[in-house]
Amino acid sequence: MEVSDPPLITIRRGDTEEFCTLDDPPYLCKDVLDYLDVTKGWGRGELTKTVGERVISIHTSRQVPAGSYTFREVRAAAGPSITGTGDRSREYIQHLLPGPPPALPSVRAELDAALRHSQSARIPVTSECYTAVQSEDAQLAEQHLVSTDGSRLPAFLSSWILNEPPKATTEQNITLHVSSSLLQLFSLLEKLSGLELKPKLTFNAAESDTSSQAIARGKRPDTLGIAKACTLLIGEDKKRRMLEGVEDLRRKKLKLSMMHYGDLKFIVGYAAAEGIFKWFWMGAGQQDIAEIGEELNLLERQDRIKWVKNVVFIYRLLDVMAQSVPELLGRVPVYDLLERPSGAKIVFHEDGAQKVISNFDKYCEDYETSFEAVDRAYKAAQEAAAEAAASGLQPSLIQAKCSPEVQGRRKTYSVETTPLGYGRPASDPQDARAIAYACCSAARTLHSNGIVHRDFRMPNIVCLGADNGSLDSTRADVGGSDIAGSHSRGLGRAFMVIDLESAAKEGDVVSQNCKLAICHMPGVLDENRRYTTASDMFEIGILLEGILKDLQSFNGDAKEFVLALKAKKCSAAEALEHPWLRAAAG
Repeated sequence: MEVSDPPLITIRRGDTEEFCTLDDPPYLCKDVLDYLDVTKGWGRGELTKTVGERVISIHTSRQVPAGSYTFREVRAAAGPSITGTGDRSREYIQHLLPGPPPALPSVRAELDAALRHSQSARIPVTSECYTAVQSEDAQLAEQHLVSTDGSRLPAFLSSWILNEPPKATTEQNITLHVSSSLLQLFSLLEKLSGLELKPKLTFNAAESDTSSQAIARGKRPDTLGIAKACTLLIGEDKKRRMLEGVEDLRRKKLKLSMMHYGDLKFIVGYAAAEGIFKWFWMGAGQQDIAEIGEELNLLERQDRIKWVKNVVFIYRLLDVMAQSVPELLGRVPVYDLLERPSGAKIVFHEDGAQKVISNFDKYCEDYETSFEAVDRAYKAAQEAAAEAAASGLQPSLIQAKCSPEVQGRRKTYSVETTPLGYGRPASDPQDARAIAYACCSAARTLHSNGIVHRDFRMPNIVCLGADNGSLDSTRADVGGSDIAGSHSRGLGRAFMVIDLESAAKEGDVVSQNCKLAICHMPGVLDENRRYTTASDMFEIGILLEGILKDLQSFNGDAKEFVLALKAKKCSAAEALEHPWLRAAAG
């Protein structure tokens, strides 16, 4: 039985020939245009549809059914513009920002009280909006609004207050409306508030799309609010049942690791269903989730006014939260998507990552490896990690939570890995030693199982944190161990080698067509173009030479160690016994 393709809206951008697709139509044209402007960065424009020889413009108030459309830009992208001497938005923003920024709450009751108190702000609106609200409820207008001109900020806020949200025909419809409004208001606040938050707010335009990306359907929140490479806000949208949204928040809730979040006690959540909107405290514990503030009915004008004030408060709060998290330059936000040059797509979780590679047969052909080699590498890593944990040590190789799989007609490869580290350059010779130990230990594990890694570079080495109780400590957060392996060797920090999808069987010939660029570096392969265990050690030598020279520490035992690796004169096991590595244990 043939399965018909799902109905889609396909939009072609007229000037660049880019395409965007949305499933589960129809959608309100205004919401589609907001999505293309704020999320896709296409700018403001109009949708047109070609019928015969005629080109018909779609009015912003009309529904957009399934079909093919063209987008024509009428204003450049980059979010809401605040330009021209006549725009007074920077002046009017002060009405929304009364008093000092909020203090960082430590318990749910404090956040709840602060969110409710946020109603003291007043919203700058156009005179037309003020008059319309005043005619229905003079007290509401007087207490919550300020009459201004048609500058960008009051114009946007007036539009939100005066217009009811579209009918909730699908979950995606809710996401487009709520999240696009959040995006626009966040963009305005970023330009006008003077805060240096620089938030990244993204959402799944179609959650079903994620099944073909790097995360299973239904596991990634609909909305992510990211600042300083930390996920600080997540949101869930449902067509009808608010309870389902709350349960999704509970299911997707993060465990806030000390390494990434420091002493931060919570992140912010929200759930929206039909016209109802709720905020949530999402604490450090897995079950610590509770409603905060008022339940808002966005079909009611007075609650849309409250929502604006809440969002401004949350924006200022996120700025305070971002300032409290540890400074980790190589941190990746939880649930964020990373696309590798190899075609791999990776989504990061609180304790690891999920990696997906479409058409793995083609990947293996391009990178001259096999599923069997990759699977063997992960099995070897799992055994080594268990041995390390039994000794109270950190792992040197990334592990799979369960064996990698290749499934479906498209031969899609997937694996969930743990633990989660962060990219960190070596800051001193101690870090260089720790990186050398991780690489040599990883190589020893793989080589003893007939596997080579083939890609020892800094992008494939992550830090697991310190073991001395400092803010980037991962004691109980990484590998299930309370004692970091680096502690017993005096290495200061623990590092780990990742990306086992580059692994292959030891001794395989590498052709000129192999897309793993590092394999073509002079000196890596032997005279028969075979990649051997010595090739891995050569790569580690090249890596360490660059690190030590940058640190101006390429001398003495360190230099002798690197030269031995580059000369392919020592195995991984022998390298781990070298005086330069063993000197740290003292």
